[in-house]
Amino acid sequence: MLSRITRTILTSSATALLWQSLRKVEGQSLSRAIHTSQERCKKDDKKDSKPSALVLYAFANAESRERKAYLDILREYKTNNEMRRGHVEFIQVALKYMDEFGVNRDLAVYKAVLDVLPKGKFVPRNYFQTIFMHYPKQQHVAIDLLCKMEHNCVIPDLEMQEMLLNIFGMQALVLKKFWRMMYWMPKFANLNPWPCPIPVPKDPKVLAKLAMNKISSIDVQTEITEFKTKDVEDAIDDTWIVSVMSSLQEELLQKQPLDTPIFVEGPYTVWIADHCIDYFILKGAAKEKNNVYQDPDGK
Repeated sequence: MLSRITRTILTSSATALLWQSLRKVEGQSLSRAIHTSQERCKKDDKKDSKPSALVLYAFANAESRERKAYLDILREYKTNNEMRRGHVEFIQVALKYMDEFGVNRDLAVYKAVLDVLPKGKFVPRNYFQTIFMHYPKQQHVAIDLLCKMEHNCVIPDLEMQEMLLNIFGMQALVLKKFWRMMYWMPKFANLNPWPCPIPVPKDPKVLAKLAMNKISSIDVQTEITEFKTKDVEDAIDDTWIVSVMSSLQEELLQKQPLDTPIFVEGPYTVWIADHCIDYFILKGAAKEKNNVYQDPDGK
């Protein structure tokens, strides 16, 4: 009986307190009145109604595809969006347009994109937040940023480690991914036997010479030769051919009978950084060798 009376009193008191709080926020929406974040209630209605993804289309509508324009969009988002609303979607769009703006190999730009995330908010405060992956969307988008750095062979530095510690804390999965990159990427950075210049050249002729040097590196006697079609009579196109041959291959080509065909095989592919180069092979008919058996015993 006593417990039933106690429950009745508590229920009536809670109802009275609820109606009293609703009267204080008269004129405001119910969702704003009972929202768990008090920061939203501090802002006025005009600023709160501002779209969170205002600059998501700024990358697509940018007039120039340069590094300065990319950084200006990031700076505008940080300046005009103090609460950093929609930061996950904004970082996803920023990562999407990195290749188009030519900043996919720039470490400073990756730091600027990572700086969009607010500091200290995503750091787990207790054991349960750590084991249940505190703020998973933010951690996943940061891991996507690190994966893009790994794909473009961009090695992070200690400054980025400090930024990640300030954003997610030491127990986050992002830090584990970062430490794995810091361990393995410097080990594999200079193991390529055919190093490519950075930045990667865009001239097709230079890329063709790098490709020929790569596929002919097994023979040190090979030489790269450039042929131009304008030096050939009755040429239709003004183009070029990059060829590689050794001295032995040149001798075999000179001895090739004119009535025997030479076949062109291909195309085959070879990769120079992120460029795929096609090449062809000249192959003649195999020569038969008459091996005369000689008895070493003279019988």
